[in-house]
Amino acid sequence: MKIYNLFPLLAGRFNDWHPHLERAASMCFDWVFTNPVQEPGISGSLYSIKDYLRFNPLLVDEGSGVP
Repeated sequence: MKIYNLFPLLAGRFNDWHPHLERAASMCFDWVFTNPVQEPGISGSLYSIKDYLRFNPLLVDEGSGVP
């Protein structure tokens, strides 16, 4: 089993992830692990989650309707 770590802040907005996923597939990775994508707390750490039901605003395109 090979796991590809996709770091969300380096990959950019969700709409920009396709090339990264294609690259992982071309390198024969079986799984893609992403660090937390939820809204971060005051520290800004991806692991200090403020709201588990909201995405990090840095990852969502404005007007997409995604919470």
